[in-house]
Amino acid sequence: MWNLEKNKANIAMIDENGNTISYEEIQTYIDRIRVICSKRNLVLCLCKNTLGSITGYLAFIELRLIPILLEYSMEKDLMVEINANYDPYYIWAPEEINFEQYSKSISFLGYSLWKKKEEKVCVFHPDLAVLLSTSGTTGSSKMVRLSYCNLMENSHSIINYLNITENERAITVLPMCYAYGLSIINTHIMSGATLLVTNNSIIDKRFWKMAITYKATSLSGVPYTYQLLERMNFCKWNLPHLKTLTQAGGKLSKKLQSLFAEYATNQGKNFIVMYGQCEATARISFLASEFAKIKLGSIGKAIPNGELCIVNENGKKIEDPGHIGELQYNGPNVMMGYAKNALDLQIGDVQGECLLTGDMGYFDEDGFYYIVGRKKRFVKMMGKRVSLDDLENYLKDRQGINCVCIEKNDRLIVFLTDINKKKKVLEILVKVFKLPEMILDIREILEIPRTNSGKIKYSDLE
Repeated sequence: MWNLEKNKANIAMIDENGNTISYEEIQTYIDRIRVICSKRNLVLCLCKNTLGSITGYLAFIELRLIPILLEYSMEKDLMVEINANYDPYYIWAPEEINFEQYSKSISFLGYSLWKKKEEKVCVFHPDLAVLLSTSGTTGSSKMVRLSYCNLMENSHSIINYLNITENERAITVLPMCYAYGLSIINTHIMSGATLLVTNNSIIDKRFWKMAITYKATSLSGVPYTYQLLERMNFCKWNLPHLKTLTQAGGKLSKKLQSLFAEYATNQGKNFIVMYGQCEATARISFLASEFAKIKLGSIGKAIPNGELCIVNENGKKIEDPGHIGELQYNGPNVMMGYAKNALDLQIGDVQGECLLTGDMGYFDEDGFYYIVGRKKRFVKMMGKRVSLDDLENYLKDRQGINCVCIEKNDRLIVFLTDINKKKKVLEILVKVFKLPEMILDIREILEIPRTNSGKIKYSDLE
């Protein structure tokens, strides 16, 4: 799957300490694991952006083991729950962690493979390749079941529209257990390119030292990534080797999209806005760089071999532009379905290459798609239909107010990081959005809780 033989002379990964690993060396590690893992089974992978973590994942896919990819720092209670629900036969984890009921089999590149002390026979669907958390974070043992076909098809589509070649050097910004972060690994390894592997944040000087030293050609981030880059005056930096900026993982404000589109144009770089979901392996659509300024706010058009449409409440396709409905995607990268426990891993494809995304949107007269909010984030308050995403975006984009909105017990709760803005927010919600003051509850928080991939953690606020 990874074209290791074809690219064996190429450098596959470089870490922040200057350690390198070639495609030929990856094959050597795969062969070492092959001796131990003779039967197809589950591997719980506690992931970091390190050479060992990524090499293990590549090996498990190549050997047709089934990795469950989770953040290594996940909460202990969830770890216990996932172990109980899925009962993995192997664990791939940083070598300093020990596991009862397992015995250590092999260690390399800072990671160890643990194997159950008792033999275990399981049945898995032959197409099942990997399990990812539905949110890319902790909080639930519900998983997305992705097939080998899903991985291959979505990777080839992304390689196609981003024109990823063996000359690319992508630096890891996002966790590998997050669908967006994993897609960067998959596409660059398939292309024989080089990954610059680091756990450092983009606000860390060591991150940029690595990017400059090893001449990173691409940078990928979620909206929060680009918020941080703006604060760092990134657009004034001189990074001649950086050719491509990509964004996904949520809606980028028009202000930031315009800023980075202008930066890319002036610097001769590509800025590509994308849209995707874990349930579609990673990517669903992209906005080509030449449209970044013309179609502000758009998620673009479907990826190669995919199809987008808007459907009404009855599931009927909406034919006219400008009408809001639910975004539906059809393509070979749509997941097999969900899993809640090990028994679900025997089930085949239940989606039929069709995914109702849960996002509300529309398309314009040129066939470009736009997202207006999550279906579940449309609420009825005092008989009035309100989009919580619209409220947040209005306050952020037009007023510069950092906030998060949720609905609870028929009240709209707005969390602010600056309580001095309370009076202004109240005035906007009452006068602009026509909401009665009696249902409004404005509270102060020190910071907005976020996942490791930068998304807002609404569950913590609720």
